[in-house]
Amino acid sequence: MSPASSQLWIVHRDEGPRRTLARVAGLPVDAVVAGAPSDAVFATAEPPVALVLAPVGDFEAELDFLHRHRDALAGARRLYLADAADRAQITRHFEARAHEIAHLASSRARGEHGEVPPVQERAGEQSPLRLS
Repeated sequence: MSPASSQLWIVHRDEGPRRTLARVAGLPVDAVVAGAPSDAVFATAEPPVALVLAPVGDFEAELDFLHRHRDALAGARRLYLADAADRAQITRHFEARAHEIAHLASSRARGEHGEVPPVQERAGEQSPLRLS
């Protein structure tokens, strides 16, 4: 698999969680593109195999991102990282399927420096981001 075909896009408004997600992805550095929804880096990046998107707030920035990059993302698997309380809104606004939503612990449970807590795994479900 070439680096372009195993690429992962990580979209999060905050730099700290983006760095953490990029590290835990386990991919070579040149196979991951990470940025905020408004970052220009995605305009010239190779289309990804998978997208990790962490919608927050009113979701406007993330919805705009998906609209701007809809052609590049047409075949990408998606994983939405969100608080469990936002599940219905994520499903409605992003037309996400249940297996595409991974729940993070509440923002109250985040670390002192805002690090991303572990994703809760659901038994029996295959990750939508499996790249092989």
